[in-house]
Amino acid sequence: LLRQWRLEYPDVSITVHELPDYELSNAIYRRTLDVAFFAAYGVYPDLATALLVRERIFAALPQDHRLAIQETVGWRDLRDQAILVQDWEDSHATREFYASLIGIGLPLRSHPASKQSVLALVAAGFGLTLVLESQAQVAVPGVVYREILEGNANIDIVLAWSPEAEDATVGCFVSFMRDHARSSGAGG
Repeated sequence: LLRQWRLEYPDVSITVHELPDYELSNAIYRRTLDVAFFAAYGVYPDLATALLVRERIFAALPQDHRLAIQETVGWRDLRDQAILVQDWEDSHATREFYASLIGIGLPLRSHPASKQSVLALVAAGFGLTLVLESQAQVAVPGVVYREILEGNANIDIVLAWSPEAEDATVGCFVSFMRDHARSSGAGG
């Protein structure tokens, strides 16, 4: 969707911020950020949202991991594994989401770092992590991706914004994203 936006509106710049979910939502409330992409496992009652895409979840494994020989994996396969989580202080939504899928009492290891940094730790053999299907398209040396073959192995990605947003460019962006997601069949 961002590529389509860039092709249609090449003169509009976009600045990306990678922040914990609560900081993203607070920045929208304070109007220091116009829009944000969220995994829909959080609740943001004062924000307007639109479903953009539902993505499958994959396990990112060290290439020499015992599960790497399998075509697919299940939640049960991951229950005794060290799972690296891109997680921020005071924001454990991702940890809670993983536990809701795999089970409580997991050996989750938090890292307040980018997904690329977490994948570097996976490549070095420190554990595995979960990634979106689109993230699994990025080759990382020493990492293999295996689809998680479970009915609930997906995440909805939403666009969030302030319902009071008055900026015309923001309105155009929201409409564009929502309309293109719907036309592709992903946005409901």
